Amino acid sequence: YYGQFIEGVGPDHFVGEGTELRLIQLENSAAARTNVGVVSACAIPITVEVALFEADGTPTGGTQLEVEAFGTTQTNDLFGSLGGRTLDGVDDVYAVISSSTAGAAFFAYASVVDNQTNDPIFIPGR
Repeated sequence: YYGQFIEGVGPDHFVGEGTELRLIQLENSAAARTNVGVVSACAIPITVEVALFEADGTPTGGTQLEVEAFGTTQTNDLFGSLGGRTLDGVDDVYAVISSSTAGAAFFAYASVVDNQTNDPIFIPGR
C-alpha cells in the first residue's frame, strides 16, 4: 500500500494574511519530486504565494495557488510545473508560503515523494 497520513491540525497551525509558513528540505531530482498543498480555513477564496529559495537564500522562482473557501489544493511535482528554471538535481530548497488576501486563514504542507518507490515524506508548514 502507498499513502501518507496527514494528521489534522487545529486553529493554532493556521496562519493569516501577511504571515509566512516555511516548507524545508524540498527536492527535485532523479530520486524525488515535491508536491505542495494548501488547506483553507476561511469562508472566502484565497490566493497563496509560493516563493522558492535555494538553501543559501537564492530566489529560484515561485507560483500562486488559488484555494476555494474551506477548500484544499495540491500541486503535484511543483518544480516540474514551474516555467523557466526547474532546479533539476537540487535537493535542498525551501518554500515560503504566504497570502495577501484579507481574511485569509490557511495551512500548507509538502510531500517529498521517492521516484522509485513512490513513498512520501510529509513536511508540515512551520
